[in-house]
Amino acid sequence: MNLISKISISILFFIPLIPHLNMVENFLHTDDLPIIIFACFAIYELLRKRKLSFEDNLKYLIIFIAYITIQNYIINRTFLSSDSLRFCFYLLLFVYIINFKIYINFESQIKYLLSFLTIFSITSYFFEFDFGRDIYQTWNIGFNESNLEYLKGRINGFQAGGPNSFADLITLLTIYILFKVDDKKAILIASTSFLAILFTYSRFSIIVLFLFVIYRIYISKYKKYIIYFVLLLLIVSYSFGLIERFLNDDNSGISDRVLMLTASIEYFLDLDLIDKIFGVGTNQLIFLSDEVFNVSDFNKNPYSYGPHNAYIFYLINYGFIGFSLLILFIFKFIKLKNSSESRKFVLICFLLLNFSTDLFFNHSVSWLFYLILFHFENKDNKTYTV
Repeated sequence: MNLISKISISILFFIPLIPHLNMVENFLHTDDLPIIIFACFAIYELLRKRKLSFEDNLKYLIIFIAYITIQNYIINRTFLSSDSLRFCFYLLLFVYIINFKIYINFESQIKYLLSFLTIFSITSYFFEFDFGRDIYQTWNIGFNESNLEYLKGRINGFQAGGPNSFADLITLLTIYILFKVDDKKAILIASTSFLAILFTYSRFSIIVLFLFVIYRIYISKYKKYIIYFVLLLLIVSYSFGLIERFLNDDNSGISDRVLMLTASIEYFLDLDLIDKIFGVGTNQLIFLSDEVFNVSDFNKNPYSYGPHNAYIFYLINYGFIGFSLLILFIFKFIKLKNSSESRKFVLICFLLLNFSTDLFFNHSVSWLFYLILFHFENKDNKTYTV
């Protein structure tokens, strides 16, 4: 394998391990460093290549970037925005993967990252490790003590987004590996990952992982033991208060999500026709329970207040045009029919998780989706052309 290609892709796996802290306020953050280093390596290698390959589907990503860049200029009078820069990174990532696909394999990196995050979650829970907060000042990295009697605390990772994003990341990594390893290893990995996600107490991630794990066991030679696996999970879940978390709407978590989703849909429906078509732009709104605020009118921490549904968030931010371009761009690349099960199920899982989170907007996690999306891996785990 080309050494530079191996290093370049490996660097990306440090993104969710670096806390989101300011380097240049509101412009450059610590978790941007792996992206900058990757970009330098990628551009260097691309410039050295005598003949570059380009896929026809690249135009859909370019059109989407052009749209969000022009929209941002019209609304904020600047071409630069965090979203346009992020999608420029994804554009570079795609071009790099297409040109060096024979050298790119990141299965080992996913295994190492999953192992580290699983151990971090479990040890942080039992030893109550607390590594402080990032610039969002919402969740501790590590243990977050709970004020609920049946719940000791919740674990958050190094990435931005809190325990739910941490759980989403572990879920995606786990599903990718489950369909790469043999049946015994799959059950072991599923068990440890479930325990790691349990300590985040992220309900939707747990449900999604549970469904994929059950399917993985069903297609294995151990499918007759599914009932025992389910019973074991129920016993562990009950022991650590997860069952009560599902039965109780603690801190109005579920009702708050419903209120946010309802308020965001109503807000979109009340927009004038121009805003419905073209969107209101990014970083304009705060969603808090059943209320929607302009950022300028909101005095609290504005970082963590999305509607917890990435699809309605994209509709509001970028309108029908931007949302349609995003969906078109993704489904032009997704190509599930010939995909390996690992690639196929991770992509489906990511799209499912976005119904309960703003994961598309959390680029400390969503980079993994685009990496796997662009890496066209067939059923024999070989890369292929779109």
